[in-house]
Amino acid sequence: MNRDTRKPRAIAIAVASTREEERARLRHLSIVCLYAASAIAALAFGLLV
Repeated sequence: MNRDTRKPRAIAIAVASTREEERARLRHLSIVCLYAASAIAALAFGLLV
């Protein structure tokens, strides 16, 4: 691997890492939203019954 191919490879690895972090963040946000929605549904159901 020479000097010319090292930099693009490092950039590609950094971009892939950033994308993976973004996916993990979105996955976490969706889990939190689903948990909140189920808690609100349980609360609403409890108030109706």
